[in-house]
Amino acid sequence: MLISKRELAEKSVVKSVEVIKVIEVQSLIGEGTEESVVRHLKEYFDLEGNLLAKHDTLND
Repeated sequence: MLISKRELAEKSVVKSVEVIKVIEVQSLIGEGTEESVVRHLKEYFDLEGNLLAKHDTLND
């Protein structure tokens, strides 16, 4: 049986919340072709320059 996002959220318990410093880099990527559409990319780095996460709007 699949669990809906709402049911999962209702069953989730927040373990902790913390405010941290990160570097957010916003880029415009892609070549403007059908194979490589232009889109936004957000990347998040720690203060040592390690990539933490990225979000490519291609899948939005």
